[in-house]
This record gives sequence, C-alpha cells and structure tokens, in this order.
Amino acid sequence: CYDQSANVPLIVRAPGTTTSGSVITQPVSSADICPTILNLLDHKTPAGIHGQSMHELLSGKTDGWRPDVFIQNRPIKFTDEKMERCVVTDRWKLILNQERPPELYDRTAEFKDRDNLYSVADKAIINDLYARLERWGKFVKDALVEELIKMYRG
Repeated sequence: CYDQSANVPLIVRAPGTTTSGSVITQPVSSADICPTILNLLDHKTPAGIHGQSMHELLSGKTDGWRPDVFIQNRPIKFTDEKMERCVVTDRWKLILNQERPPELYDRTAEFKDRDNLYSVADKAIINDLYARLERWGKFVKDALVEELIKMYRG
C-alpha cells in the first residue's frame, strides 16, 4: 500500500480528450482503466465493474471525481506478511494490516509514507477514513475490511 509500490505512473494519449503535458494528481485506481477505455471507445461499462471512467478527468474536469481510492494488498506467498487494505484520499492514506498496527500518512508531506501519524492525528480524520473503508468493503463484499476494522476499532 506504500507509494513506492502503489503509485504507478500511467500515461494516456487520447486525441480529442487529453491535453499534451497535462498531469492528473487525483487518486485513480487500476480498476479505472477498463471503464476509461470502454468510455473512450463509446462502449458501456458492464455492471459489476468497480472502477469509473477517467474520461472527464483526462479532459481536465476534476469536479465530480470520486474523493478516494482503495488498495487491496496481498503479499507474495513466500512471505509471512499478512494482507492489508488501504484508503487513499488527496490528503490522507490509512493502511490496515492483519499484523502491523494501523498506519496513517499525510500525502502532502515531503517524505511520503515515512511518518506514521495514526497515534497523533485528529480522530475525526481517522473516523472519516474508517467510514470510507467500511462503505467500500461492503460495496465490494470484502470480508477482510470488516475483520480489520473490528481488530482496530473494537
């Protein structure tokens, strides 16, 4: 869930939609790629697809873009590390792991994913991130999200 692994560059060229040299800073997900391609080809996105088309975002319209994305991390099977889930907003990243304590990072900080602010952060921020993660977990029917929230929130 750390930026070193999860922050993957994506270059899109869509004549008539993208502007040369433009950069998008809103959080997007790999799940958004399929709906975006289908939308650019004037096809409907099938039901059950979790992503959303980036067409408007690619054309510079940031209003209405979703406020968060989620990461499901499953470590390679040769490690003892446990699975984790993460919610990412423009400002914050909350990581919940089956083994490690919760982690909260300020995405605007100079050094990304370095200073865990979970124990000192405003509880309203943490509660908001837990609520987002819980809603998403129910939407995608991810039982691990519920398990992790119970583990750390009681």
